[in-house]
Amino acid sequence: PGASCLHRHAMGSFFSVFRKDEFKELIEQFDWKEWEDAQPSEKDRELIDRCIDCLARTPQILEVLENYQPRADYIRKAMAQPNPETENEAFVMVTHNAEIIYGFYQHAKILESIVPRLLGSLSLVCEEEKQPLLLQQAVAKRLAEVFDFVLKFDELKMLRPGLQNDFSFYRRALGKHSRDPNLVVRDDDASFISLFLAAHIPMMTALSKSSTIAFQEDETITAAIGNFANACLSILKSKQCFPLAHDGNRLCLRAMVGAVVLYDHVEPEGAFHKRSPILIKSICKMLTTDFQRSYPEVLKDPTTELDNLKNALRYSTMHFRDESTPESVAQALE
Repeated sequence: PGASCLHRHAMGSFFSVFRKDEFKELIEQFDWKEWEDAQPSEKDRELIDRCIDCLARTPQILEVLENYQPRADYIRKAMAQPNPETENEAFVMVTHNAEIIYGFYQHAKILESIVPRLLGSLSLVCEEEKQPLLLQQAVAKRLAEVFDFVLKFDELKMLRPGLQNDFSFYRRALGKHSRDPNLVVRDDDASFISLFLAAHIPMMTALSKSSTIAFQEDETITAAIGNFANACLSILKSKQCFPLAHDGNRLCLRAMVGAVVLYDHVEPEGAFHKRSPILIKSICKMLTTDFQRSYPEVLKDPTTELDNLKNALRYSTMHFRDESTPESVAQALE
């Protein structure tokens, strides 16, 4: 009951700010140099240090995923000419890839534990009708970087069906090698990894599961996600928070979309209906026309990057195809 009361307060007076699209305090006081070197409060220091350590590994993870070499040829040979030699050769090749995939899964588990805590820290300011991006810059910056990584990972994973094919073969063959003491990925982990890979957007799915559990305990979690998305939008609309060519604008754009996708997975009614506190029409407009017009120097490949973000809203959300989604929103992203 306490959480519900707090949630109603947040959804009422707090989100009335969103409806007017007024983030004046945020815009007036936002300092991009402070944002780049944002320091956490003492209570958030352990969380932020853990998050920084996790984020430090993301460039390597993305590079490994981008350069992933599927082992379909070895698998086909083992299936077409089944004998100990071809089967063992294929297993050796997919074992290396299974260890890579296991690393992806372990990283998702870390993010799964971190993100609800970041959102919980942001949600604490909901009662005060102030902006988490202003009061909690260190938390907000790391959350934005997490969303940036998660979207990129899931974009790359969609284009690599070999991940699932390799791991499926590995899991089927695992029984014959269960006594091998050098195996890193054992059967008890393999079932969970298979579920992880089966998801259309595995990293975002991991975040949504843990955030949904957190939402059941504290309903202000979705208020924090919605506030975060709208604050990112307001930063971009202002054109005065970051220099126009600064990468912070790209980060805010991607974090805005990531927040909408997560919100839509966690909030039972989703992000797209008319009563949604998220300024979804303005977000669609930012993606379709406003961003490239306002920040022409930020994106290296504007068409592809913006299309990927629009596709995330269309295909990676739960409620975009609902009847409650306004036609204007659906048409904006088609």
